[in-house]
Amino acid sequence: MNTICDVVWTTRAENDLDNILDYLESNWTKREIDNFTNLLEHNIKLIAKHPNMFQFYDVGRNIHKCVISQQTSVFYAVDFDKNTVVILTLFDNRRSPKSLKLI
Repeated sequence: MNTICDVVWTTRAENDLDNILDYLESNWTKREIDNFTNLLEHNIKLIAKHPNMFQFYDVGRNIHKCVISQQTSVFYAVDFDKNTVVILTLFDNRRSPKSLKLI
């Protein structure tokens, strides 16, 4: 039986999401905002149900990467002892990978 993990968002991830939504609201239509939020919600549900489904980014820290769209990826850590997934950041894939800060 699959257990669904609790999903916890870091402050950084919440700020990232706010910034993305602000950008979409300023530059795109409600349709694009809805498409993005639906993709994000769908993938967060997949992550909660199947936390090892997406590729490892850092095996030692049990951090995974889920590509939400061409522009955005979600980085998250899994704590199986607490049955929790921690959303660390939403990252703009167009930025340099050197600018990625997870913890």
